[in-house]
Amino acid sequence: INQGVQQPYDVEIITGIERKDIRAFIYPNPTDGEIQLQFETDLFSNCRAELIDGSGKLIVAQNQLSSNNKFSLEMATSGIYTLSVFQGDLLLKSFRIVKSN
Repeated sequence: INQGVQQPYDVEIITGIERKDIRAFIYPNPTDGEIQLQFETDLFSNCRAELIDGSGKLIVAQNQLSSNNKFSLEMATSGIYTLSVFQGDLLLKSFRIVKSN
């Protein structure tokens, strides 16, 4: 990693069902504090999100999502986290997030 230079990262779906009608993005990734989950469609109703650390511990759960959602990782240690988006009990998308200090 070069100081002062933005490094490209691919955010990919790692589990779940790819729904073409639900376009969701997370940024910034990697992060040193807060991430945002943004939907480009109106199909986020009845969706919820869970942020889980590498050991499987639930860090944050958000039961009602909007078109733009914030999650804080400021108090979390550096590592890899998973943000999973559910509609009911159906896993729609999971994103890998890198937390740095």
